[in-house]
Amino acid sequence: MINDILQGGINAVKEFIGGEPEPTIRERINAPGEAIRQPVPEQEEIRYENDFDDIPDIPEMPENYDPPAYGREDDSFDLGQPDDYDFRTEQDIQDTLWNNGKLEQQGIEAIDGDATALESSPIQAKSQHLEDIKTMENKEEKGLVKSHTGDKFFPIDSMEGQGPDSGMSTMEIGYGVKVPKTWLTGDKRSWPIIDGVKVDVSKGITKQQAESLSRDLMEKAYKAASPKLSSWSKMTEKEKTFWADLTYNGGASAINKNPKARAAANAGHTVEGMILALDFIKAGGKVARGLLNRRISMYNQAALEVTGAPIIEKYEFGDEIKVKFSSSMMTDKVSKRFTKKINDAGGWYTVTKGSGKQETWEVGDNFKFEA
Repeated sequence: MINDILQGGINAVKEFIGGEPEPTIRERINAPGEAIRQPVPEQEEIRYENDFDDIPDIPEMPENYDPPAYGREDDSFDLGQPDDYDFRTEQDIQDTLWNNGKLEQQGIEAIDGDATALESSPIQAKSQHLEDIKTMENKEEKGLVKSHTGDKFFPIDSMEGQGPDSGMSTMEIGYGVKVPKTWLTGDKRSWPIIDGVKVDVSKGITKQQAESLSRDLMEKAYKAASPKLSSWSKMTEKEKTFWADLTYNGGASAINKNPKARAAANAGHTVEGMILALDFIKAGGKVARGLLNRRISMYNQAALEVTGAPIIEKYEFGDEIKVKFSSSMMTDKVSKRFTKKINDAGGWYTVTKGSGKQETWEVGDNFKFEA
């Protein structure tokens, strides 16, 4: 009995792995000649209701069949975008922010972080220019009065004296904005409109209002400079900034006051024009080193984006003013004659002639000259 059980277990294992089971002891005793397993007959093929042979033929499409028109002009196919999805480009968004005076500070910092990487876009150049103006015109924030009602800029005496025409006073406010005489009268109709509101500047303006005034004046400077320079469309944005800053600082007629610089720029030698304009550095009839710093800093920012235009790495200031370029001049934005003049002098260029004691100033890490 026990042997039959053991043999049955062995047979079960063999049958499971595909072998033929051995006859049991009892089978061999009862039928010694017939105790051999017979092969298992093949099972009849099983057919299921969903057998592929039973799938009916697909009927032919009718001749006038019109498939769904997904994606056609007359269809309201859902692209999966929310109802308020903003389809504007990044440049559109930046332009809107700029026009509303809301370009984020982090964007400005990103622009200033790597000035040599790519040529600046118009919005980047203007954003950086506005920050430069705030620093160059009133870094110490003169005229700013702090009180419990809020900080306000009040008119102060301008270093340049009276503005560029007889309608201007000798005052400025905020970030170097010259104050017309009419702004200081009691006639409300003559007051400036700042962010859509008439403002009495004699009672002070907020920092935000001062920035808005500067932005408006800067935009006017760009518009005033562009028609005076026939090569405007061929300039980089930082080159345009140089001329716009000249106009912001010296008035709409500033470019006309240096015919040689203007002629060079209009001939396509725009870098040469900027170098020739470095002598626009007088305030109140006297040469101001702060204005020289400003001109050179604006030039350097533009030169960083012009292949073959070296920056100004240092200058000598005194009765004579000379600048030193960091390497040879190799750009076609400077005439061959002017290029030879600078390169033959070892990279030196005389802005104004004179004699006497000189002081040397070197450029900072940001390619700018600080006062």
